[in-house]
Amino acid sequence: MFRFLLFISLFLSKLFVFSQGKEVQGSYRGAYYSIKDFGSSNQIWTGTQGPDGTVLFGNDQEILGFNGVKWTKIPTNLKLDSPTEKKVHKTKVSKLLTASDGTVYVGRENNFGYLAFDALGKMVYTPLHVDTGDRVGQIWSMFEDETQTIWVIGKNSIFTIGPKKKVTELKMPNKLATYTCKTAGKTATGIVLIYSAEQAEKKRLYGFVNFNTRQFEWIQINEAEKPTNIRGFATTGNQTLLFDYSKNVFQIDHTKTLRKLAESHPLQHFFSEHQPSVVKQYKNQLYVGTETQGVFLIDLNGKILRRFDLDEGMQNNNVFDLFLDQSNNLWLNLDEGIHFFETSSPITTIGKPQGITASVQAIDFESGEPILALNTDLFLAKNTGGRTQFYNSESIQETTFDVKTVVIDQQKRTLVIGYEGIYEYVAGKKKNVVREYAWTIFQNPIQKNQIFVGLEAGIGLLTWKNNAWDYTLLPIEIEGDIIHFTSDGTHLYFGIKGKGLGIITLKNLHYKQLNFPKKLDQNSHVYAEVFQNRVYVGSNYGLFILNTNHASFTAFPRVNNTQFSEKKEIQVHRLYNDQEQKLWLVYYIEKSKDEFEIETGWFSHSNNTWSWNQGALKTIQNGGILFAIQRYKPNEIWLGSDNGLYLLNEYAQQQLPKKFAVVIDGLWLNRRPALHHVHRATAFSAIDYSQNAVDFSFYAATFQTGGSMQYRYRLKGFTDEWSEWSTNTRVNFPKLFEGNYTFEVQAQSAFGFEGTTARFSFQILPPWYRTWWMYLIYIGLLIVLILVINRLSIQRVKRLNTRLEKIVRERTHEIAAQNEQLEAQKTEISQKSKDIVDSINYAKRIQNTILPSADEIRSIGMQPLVFFQPKDIVSGDFYWIQRQENSIYFSVIDCTGHGVPGALVSIVGYNGLMRMLTEKRLPFPNEILDGLREIVVDSFHGKGQNDLKDGMDLSLCRLDLDSKILYFSGAYNGCIVIRAGELIELKADKQPIGQFENAFPFTLQQFAVQANDTIYLFTDGYVDQFGGEKGKKLKSTGFKALLLQASELPIDEQHALFSSFFTHWKGNLEQVDDVCILGVRISE
Repeated sequence: MFRFLLFISLFLSKLFVFSQGKEVQGSYRGAYYSIKDFGSSNQIWTGTQGPDGTVLFGNDQEILGFNGVKWTKIPTNLKLDSPTEKKVHKTKVSKLLTASDGTVYVGRENNFGYLAFDALGKMVYTPLHVDTGDRVGQIWSMFEDETQTIWVIGKNSIFTIGPKKKVTELKMPNKLATYTCKTAGKTATGIVLIYSAEQAEKKRLYGFVNFNTRQFEWIQINEAEKPTNIRGFATTGNQTLLFDYSKNVFQIDHTKTLRKLAESHPLQHFFSEHQPSVVKQYKNQLYVGTETQGVFLIDLNGKILRRFDLDEGMQNNNVFDLFLDQSNNLWLNLDEGIHFFETSSPITTIGKPQGITASVQAIDFESGEPILALNTDLFLAKNTGGRTQFYNSESIQETTFDVKTVVIDQQKRTLVIGYEGIYEYVAGKKKNVVREYAWTIFQNPIQKNQIFVGLEAGIGLLTWKNNAWDYTLLPIEIEGDIIHFTSDGTHLYFGIKGKGLGIITLKNLHYKQLNFPKKLDQNSHVYAEVFQNRVYVGSNYGLFILNTNHASFTAFPRVNNTQFSEKKEIQVHRLYNDQEQKLWLVYYIEKSKDEFEIETGWFSHSNNTWSWNQGALKTIQNGGILFAIQRYKPNEIWLGSDNGLYLLNEYAQQQLPKKFAVVIDGLWLNRRPALHHVHRATAFSAIDYSQNAVDFSFYAATFQTGGSMQYRYRLKGFTDEWSEWSTNTRVNFPKLFEGNYTFEVQAQSAFGFEGTTARFSFQILPPWYRTWWMYLIYIGLLIVLILVINRLSIQRVKRLNTRLEKIVRERTHEIAAQNEQLEAQKTEISQKSKDIVDSINYAKRIQNTILPSADEIRSIGMQPLVFFQPKDIVSGDFYWIQRQENSIYFSVIDCTGHGVPGALVSIVGYNGLMRMLTEKRLPFPNEILDGLREIVVDSFHGKGQNDLKDGMDLSLCRLDLDSKILYFSGAYNGCIVIRAGELIELKADKQPIGQFENAFPFTLQQFAVQANDTIYLFTDGYVDQFGGEKGKKLKSTGFKALLLQASELPIDEQHALFSSFFTHWKGNLEQVDDVCILGVRISE
């Protein structure tokens, strides 16, 4: 079930891999460039790499440059006179040589020179010698000796280029007058030269130029062993090998004795079968280019290590020249175009061109040769002529899911899981074992003759006994596919699809299933692997660690700021224990509902610290689904995917250069080119403000991962923030302000290595109207303007002074008269104010006459507390006490407003109370309040729209001295009785004395008082006073607490408490209203 899921394919860009293996080799990543790319003649005669990382090529017309981003054509130095430039321009470029000091020397037809940078940083060709005749001819050979002298071999001449590019021509023997140099080869002490007669090409002379003496010498050679056309040379010990177009290898020693290698020599044997067009030595290996067979990589014993030809992606096999760049990548100069192989890459591939046509499900090396389990059959490898091919064994003839070779009774047995059963692969054929739908097999580490079989829903057990396989099902219930086993030697661990982890104790086959705490997707495989004595389990929720008690899981720790556990977007696909040194992990990252990426890498664990690495595997991100990971050799890992094999050479990965240069190769001002290579330019000054739109182009001086790079940049002085990584190699900064700037750019290869930071500093000048000299002019003009304005102002002030003096005299007279008038008005106002204040003070005396004194209150049989503090001179609050027969009436009244208006209203209230008590003789407080309301409403009732809404709030009590009954009614203001520390509140009616829309009769309340009870009536002035630390109102709660505190004091001491508390509470704030508190203590 669900087997079709294994056939899902992802897009995989073609990659080429490196393998150090003797038998198996993968293919390198490559690229082909033609006339469509560089726009010039397609025949490429020579090539090299310049010091700035640019690769250079010569064709029939021009010198071409390529930096991994763009192609350029190198012009000739325009300082030459016109006839000479015409002579040089468009001549064939047959030799490019990079000297040890980084200078690139150029050999062309009848001229030679070097590449340099002009004042604007543009690379140009500068000729050192131009032949007006034909003695120089086409230059095919240029060499550098140990003294850094460059030797140029012409048709009928030899030149040296010494210090300061000084050219010296060597004197040639007269005997060579009718001969031309056919070819040359370098030895340790000089140059071997072959000359052919112009009229008879087979007539040859052999010469030698000594580096030290610079003298020409003749070489005597056996007529039967004469070289004809040297295509390369190699140094080994004290001898030099010369490789000839005639398929012969010649040896020359320090005595200048030239002899052909014996036919039995393995190197001669190789060249006798492969005619060289070019031979280059790199360390102890030779790259041999041919005209029809591509390129061979061989060692100095003639053994073929690798081959590059049409099957490796080359467009043609005719190789004119070749070279390795600074990263050891191979560049081939072809009869038609240029081919690049990334031979520095530690990753190579084996895919369809090598015979692998389906997904690689499993890899086995234990049989002694690589065996691959593919979706079509088992595949085997063969290696011929430096190339690896895989072929279908046609043994199983169905889809294979797993292959493993086990050793039982000292015999190797290869078991295969096929689509319809389990087979044994024997001598190229299959042998049926059992028909079962299975996924994987695993040898019992305790009982080697037992093989566990992972099924679609269960576990089978193969046992080798009596020279036959016996098959049984383990009696355990498992609901889910099992695709992988692992073991720590005591237990067998396996993931159960959609469930969790299965654990079998190997000693007694006891089974335990441990499900994940979170429900897994039913299609999610679970993968387990033992690594350094711990069990790691991967699912569609990430990576987890099995706790040692086998009862629960722990999330894998965060590593390198990357979380691998409990994240839905990370789904583990494969785990692999690599010799207890690395824990390999293949997982998906969900980017969106329909988009995901595949990443592969490994964890290292030491000193309780985890580290996550991907290395060169970054280049195969999203390269396909990986099904199998196996180590082949000490430095080689094989990864099987749905598009073939990846081979990772760890030694080559360690040799990758971690740093590389980044070059800023272009500066544009207002979209027009200003500089080329900015660090090579000499003619550059500050930028005019009118050209403040600045562009930069840049590239990385390396061809790692085929030149696939990401860049980030910043412009200091504009921003200190780096840009996001991108593949853009040009950036624009429009409309920069004047100031100093530094442009910085970094590059990062697909391997994750970062290049050195390239920097370029420049200055943008201010516009003319913001220059320092203009500011001086501005200051001078301002000073002149100030002086002129000052002079004009002085004249104007003088005229105004004269006029003002006259006006002042007139105004002084008028002001004197007005002052006299104002003084009289002030006196009048002061007198009136005094009269008003005197009137109000008299009103206060009048008001005081209606307020009973303490003695008067005591005379009617009460122990009084009166705290009366008006806001102004007169008050709108007042208290009233009267005795009628054996009852005492007492009240606290709060009239509308305060000051004079409140005092006027208080007279109405006082008279009203007296009338109700003395004239109408109303006995109860509620009746008195009803009558008082009629009086107040009638008193303030007008005849128009200006009826007054004034009135009063009050609390009125009648204390019957005989019955000790307190009768109470109130208009908004209540009554509080405190008895033995208990506060009893008598509520008032929620209506005033005055006009009220929904007026109703006042209610009467009765309360039996006891001795020592204290009765308090009060207005709202005390409660509403702002104060305290926060400047807020005291409010009812705080006031009641104060009443409780006061009730514990003798009645005559309470006034001091209320006064001090009020003063302290109010502080510096203004009193907001009149305050009145009346307290009565019931005597015994």
